Amino acid sequence: RQRQMCIRDSFLVCLFGLTIIAGISGDSLSKGVMAACLGLLVSCIGADPMTSRARLTFGVERLYLGLDLAICLIGLFALVQVMTKAERKEDRLILDTSKIENGLDITKERLQMEKLRHKAEKDTLTGVYNRETMKQQLQSYLIENPKTVNALIMVDTDNFKQINDTLGHQVGDQVLRLVSEMLREAFQERDIVGRFGGDEFVVLCRNLTNWEWLVQKLEAILCCGEVRGIVCTNSVGIALFPGDAANFYQLLENADVALYQSKQRKRAYTFYTCLLYTSDA
Repeated sequence: RQRQMCIRDSFLVCLFGLTIIAGISGDSLSKGVMAACLGLLVSCIGADPMTSRARLTFGVERLYLGLDLAICLIGLFALVQVMTKAERKEDRLILDTSKIENGLDITKERLQMEKLRHKAEKDTLTGVYNRETMKQQLQSYLIENPKTVNALIMVDTDNFKQINDTLGHQVGDQVLRLVSEMLREAFQERDIVGRFGGDEFVVLCRNLTNWEWLVQKLEAILCCGEVRGIVCTNSVGIALFPGDAANFYQLLENADVALYQSKQRKRAYTFYTCLLYTSDA
């Protein structure tokens, strides 16, 4: 009889422990378990009149029984905690995966925007900056750096119209690509190279300090190679900022004046400053 009572007590205490743990967990499933355990607990206590406060004071066996039950309760509580942490970890993993996917989407969007921006800024045939982008960049740079010495170089291909008319537009396009590649290779990365339209290119040499280097580059770009056996040459006009002009439009106009003088001779370069000295003389 005493053994049956011990077993019954163990069952009752386990039900009581499950009821407490289910109440701590707080979710809907745990609340259902708690209600079921309470129902069993009440029915078991009500069914046995021997279940009383006095019966819980029996002997040393109850001490061992209490220790066993305590260990069981601790184990059950630990199990519930482990399961809860596992669910939270899975939720965090789902959240992190969502963040990664969002990050990848943002990266793709930025790359797409960069491609669109690149396409809008560059000349489709030559790959250098187009006219509008060149104007914006040159104006901004000159306004932000009013005291640095810069050289605006205008390049025009000699006899380009004749090449286009006699050999066709495909050959003319090859000439334009050849000129743009030569300009990008000749000047530094900090310099700005663009196509203003037709066979006219513009280069801004920024923060110019070495005049001998500039003259060497000007002589080098007078001839840019051969296409279909025809030697391609260029005429070049140069205007200096701030020496020859106070703003972008004046600088562009003066470089164009110098270019016109070079085109009269072909395969030549002219500084706007030299034209001023010549006219004064």
